[in-house]
Amino acid sequence: MADEKVAALLRMDTDSDEEEENASEGRDDGGGIDAVTADRLVVLRDHLKRYPQSYEGHAEYVELLRGARRGLTGEGGEAEEVWRLLSSARESFAEEFPLNETLWLEWAKDCVEHGDGLEVAAGLLERAVADYPTPAVWKERLVTERGAGRGEEEVRRLAEEAVLSCGLHVAEGATLWEEYAQFEEGNLKAREVEGSRGEAGEQRERVRKVYKRCLGTPLQNLDKLHERYRAFEGLEAKDPSPLADAVEASVKELEARAIYERGLASPGQSDEDAMLTFQKYLRYENKYGSPTRVLSVFQRLVCRFPCSDTCWDAFGKYVEGTLKSGKEAGQVYRRAARNCHWTPQFWISALVWSEGPDREDLIRDMARRFKAPSSGAGESITLCVAKAPEGGGAAATGAHQEKPAARKAAGKKKKREAKKAGAKTTTTAADEPGTAKSKSESGAEAGGKRVFLDQCTLFVKNLPHDVSEGGLTSLLGGGEIVQECRLVLDRYTGKPKGFAYVDCKSEECLQKALEKDGADFSGRKIFVARSKPTKKRPRGEATAGGNSNAPAKAHPKRSSNPLPLMPRKVKLRLQM
Repeated sequence: MADEKVAALLRMDTDSDEEEENASEGRDDGGGIDAVTADRLVVLRDHLKRYPQSYEGHAEYVELLRGARRGLTGEGGEAEEVWRLLSSARESFAEEFPLNETLWLEWAKDCVEHGDGLEVAAGLLERAVADYPTPAVWKERLVTERGAGRGEEEVRRLAEEAVLSCGLHVAEGATLWEEYAQFEEGNLKAREVEGSRGEAGEQRERVRKVYKRCLGTPLQNLDKLHERYRAFEGLEAKDPSPLADAVEASVKELEARAIYERGLASPGQSDEDAMLTFQKYLRYENKYGSPTRVLSVFQRLVCRFPCSDTCWDAFGKYVEGTLKSGKEAGQVYRRAARNCHWTPQFWISALVWSEGPDREDLIRDMARRFKAPSSGAGESITLCVAKAPEGGGAAATGAHQEKPAARKAAGKKKKREAKKAGAKTTTTAADEPGTAKSKSESGAEAGGKRVFLDQCTLFVKNLPHDVSEGGLTSLLGGGEIVQECRLVLDRYTGKPKGFAYVDCKSEECLQKALEKDGADFSGRKIFVARSKPTKKRPRGEATAGGNSNAPAKAHPKRSSNPLPLMPRKVKLRLQM
């Protein structure tokens, strides 16, 4: 913060004739700061000393100092002193609050213009993606890291992190894929200049894999990426593209999401309308998409409404209930606590999923924050630390859920009764002629779970890990052949495991789909065969979750952990 000497420095003398004009415009043509701005800076300094958790105060203080620095010329004296004040103000701001995209990008840009170097800017952007992981921030980080002379493997690792974080962003994700492809093409040119054929061939395949992944993702501006790929392969206008089928499937998926993207891109949309659009978008992705797509929409939601505790609560519960990843849940709740520090439950949840040094850092952050008079938390830190057990895992999960023993026992009893009822239903259906056959068309309900009899089902494996249901359906003949496509997902990452079960509409359709055995799909030869129930079970017995060779479990699209929904009206406190 500025001391009295600095305050006197900010109050540079101005001519009486120009003082009124400069005060109204907030500038000084002589390279100084007008008296009104200097007085305001001193007021804000004192205000932030007393109320360090005033977001509006921090934002105004940084903006005034940034404008003052732009008004000063030269590299020494007053300009350097104002730059020191600006850097200190930004650090204090970032310590108290997560900064938004604009604030981080301005900070990094100012560091480069000041001459601090790309290394300093890269460090700032590394902090930025933890606070505000958007495609624009990730792209700026990749560009800065490349300019700072980072090694090829390091930049490639960061590019993978970027596309995993924001590569599914329908509106802006294409910019990250384009930057990734440009980076790999640059590496290819370098190897061709060196004259190493083996390394050049390996790098060319790496470039192709990047294009296959991005063109198989529903993104806006996909046609631009496709043209770039055709130019890379040296294809003429009349030549067919090897990835035309993948692009066609991606375009169909993009059209299904277009209504939500148009709603979010509407310039005059109110906060309530945007919230409702996000809610519909989440329901769609939860039903027809994948967990990774749901997470992508959630990331956009909390970036749009960073101070909505309702949005963060829904995000955290989805990560806990679906991904069941303590690390992911801890990161979400830590961000939630920093954005909505007035909500003790977020601090408790963050402590539940924290271990070792991370937990100690979190407790210190809470102690520092809750000491501030403006926090209104009082003794909340004592309550949070007392309620949150040390360490994650099963113990932490049980403490977080806080279920009494009686409630657990009642739940187990209910499950046993549901299982018995399901077994009776299956037995009755098997005894009655024609009953099992009528239910085998698309699956039946048993014990509250969807079951499949594998009467007209294909087993497909060796699929690429970025496969989509639409792409696989198109390969096997489209909707005229395929009744339903069920990708098997990894329970922790939510990504496809490389195999799927496909229900066909009839035996004739199944035979046609079997002709695709050995076909090329995104560079892989797929295996297609009729799904056979396990030999250990009587023929025709149903399996849950669509996998006839695995233990019974619910289908991922019909999970027992439904997406937590947000109320229609939510009070929002948006950052500047």
